Amino acid sequence: MKKFLALLVALTLCVSIVAIFASCSRKTVDETEKAAKWNFTNITKDGKVIGCSVTPGSLFKVETKTETDDEGNVTKTVLPVEIPSNSAEDGTGVPVITIGRGAFQLKTAIEEVVLPSSVTTIENYAFAGCTALTKVSGGNNVVTIGRYAFDGCEKLNNIAFSDDLEWIGENAFRGCNALKQISLPSGLQFFDTAFYNCLGLETVTFSEGITLIGEGAFYGCSELKNVVLPQSLEEIKDFAFEGCAKIEHIEIPQNVRIVGKAAFKGCEKLTDAVFRSDKVLSLEQTFYGCTALTTVTFPAALRTIGESTFRNCRGLSEIEIPLTLDLIGQGAFYNCYMLKTIHYVGTKAQWNSINIPNTDGNENTTSNKVIAWDEGMKKYKIICSDGVLESDK
Repeated sequence: MKKFLALLVALTLCVSIVAIFASCSRKTVDETEKAAKWNFTNITKDGKVIGCSVTPGSLFKVETKTETDDEGNVTKTVLPVEIPSNSAEDGTGVPVITIGRGAFQLKTAIEEVVLPSSVTTIENYAFAGCTALTKVSGGNNVVTIGRYAFDGCEKLNNIAFSDDLEWIGENAFRGCNALKQISLPSGLQFFDTAFYNCLGLETVTFSEGITLIGEGAFYGCSELKNVVLPQSLEEIKDFAFEGCAKIEHIEIPQNVRIVGKAAFKGCEKLTDAVFRSDKVLSLEQTFYGCTALTTVTFPAALRTIGESTFRNCRGLSEIEIPLTLDLIGQGAFYNCYMLKTIHYVGTKAQWNSINIPNTDGNENTTSNKVIAWDEGMKKYKIICSDGVLESDK
């Protein structure tokens, strides 16, 4: 009997020990899962940890909320992914200041993201390929958005930029076709190709204080039609609005010094372009293919109408060229066959002194032969201050 009781006590003790270990093991697993929900990497400056970055490998969950409407129908809503502001849940860690490179890349289940106010940087590819992402909120202190950060987020239709934003990297929003309108803050300094091929973008609001529009910034934004440039603007870089087929009017503010190559090329519905600036000295391919263009007011100090500036502008019938002009590039008015009258403030002698490349009329631009500035034009006249010059066409 004593042996049996001893055996029973021993068995009970073993079961208790196993239960205790199982409980400890379960707690450890739970805590590990909880701790690993977000993957952080510390960021140091001058040997001191100043914050951390959310990096790839975070074990967050995309949760769905199920509700029933008044008619008893079950509806499901995907809840936003809320990125924490601190590396520790109790706030005793370090602030989350960066969304790291590729942190959420190709996470196709995410529909909405809420950024904490502690974040100042969104690194390259951070949300690239998040094809279900529709909204990004918060992040009211973001200064930098990296290259390809939201590339291919084709359903993204709502994002508000921080007033502190200074930098948008190349192709950051490429192919974000659901974006309809954006407002760019005054301190923005760089956004080359930032909105490349955003095919649904209709309206861009530029805050006063913006001094440049980046190279190819809105290239291929075929629905863009509402563009009012800020008076603070100084430079429009190459290809900035190329292929924006629905822009109808453009006014270049008085402080603009540079309008880059092909800046408005292929803006097929552009009817009038007005230069308020007297600082722009040269144009090249600027309005190439703007087939609806009928009215151009040139910069007062313009010196060069470069190669193919008005190529295929078949709507132009009359223009006025300033006295300051001293070079007309090859094919500048190529195929402008409706252009019949050119008003020139200077004399016939001054017109004849303008540098126009020698030509043999060959249209092949791949050869060494030069295309005439007026190739493809019909009979036209140049009205000078002391008489009229007739074309020999």
